[in-house]
Amino acid sequence: MTRRPRREKGTALLSVLLIVAVMAAIAATALDRLSLSTRLAGNAQVATQGRQWLAMAESLAAARLIEAAQLSGGDQAALLGVERSITLPDGEIVRARIEDGTNCFNVNALARRRASGELQATARRVFLFRDFLALLGLPESRAQQLADAAADAVDSDLLSRPLGNERLANGDPVPNRALASANELAAIEGMDAATWAMLRPWLCALPSHDPVTINVETLSPDRAALLAMLDPEQISLGAARAQLLARPRGGYGSVVDFWQTGPLRGITPNQGRDAQVAVETRFFRLVTRVGEGDGELRQEALFSVEDDRALLHARRWTSTW
Repeated sequence: MTRRPRREKGTALLSVLLIVAVMAAIAATALDRLSLSTRLAGNAQVATQGRQWLAMAESLAAARLIEAAQLSGGDQAALLGVERSITLPDGEIVRARIEDGTNCFNVNALARRRASGELQATARRVFLFRDFLALLGLPESRAQQLADAAADAVDSDLLSRPLGNERLANGDPVPNRALASANELAAIEGMDAATWAMLRPWLCALPSHDPVTINVETLSPDRAALLAMLDPEQISLGAARAQLLARPRGGYGSVVDFWQTGPLRGITPNQGRDAQVAVETRFFRLVTRVGEGDGELRQEALFSVEDDRALLHARRWTSTW
């Protein structure tokens, strides 16, 4: 009988060991994927249940939205911003908070709707946004460039404004329509990640092209830039903050009393600014959350109240599942 050389035996053994190692790696990968699939399926089920809980809480909170819309001044302000717990039929606890949905810069207000249905950006509104960005700390030239680019994203025409662009930073065309979310501005020409991170908490996209309207009964002092932007030459950031800090406990009650009370007393508001200060809220944001820590599911919904009915305009979820 012919014996195999030792070299062939070693090669065969090495081949067997290699095959065993490959099979072990495949098995480990398969088990890992199976475990991941199981966790994803479980998380999906929990997330689905969480959304159902939040939907029930949203229905229960709608009545509070109608109540909030019927109040004004300090009474409305006292109801907003307070987190309340709702115990659902299965014992789960959902936390809900109603906020003023208008104390932000509505980017859809950069353009007004014409009788033809087209959206047309106006110089006054673009300059308003420029002044607001400058108050937040951007150089005036950069603020103007971003304001023009944002207006190009909203208006219907295909003509770029002086410092704007009808193309996004990635080369795609701008929306040229009302924005569904302020997040759509993250991709405009000239917007970088750091600037967007700073601006995002201040912006919103309401389903309205009316002039930006700020509720001075509910505006917090740390958001005084929204008031100062209405006339930066007459209203400094410090004066706007002081005016909000001096707000009477029961509220101002009227726009006239707002301009005749506190540090801003004596300032004569022009017609544009007078239309942009209010003591009532048209849009409300309902923030609901369920779960704790890494398992929290959060929902934000935008409502308006019309004819004693809460109308849903938008809803989005975020989670840490």
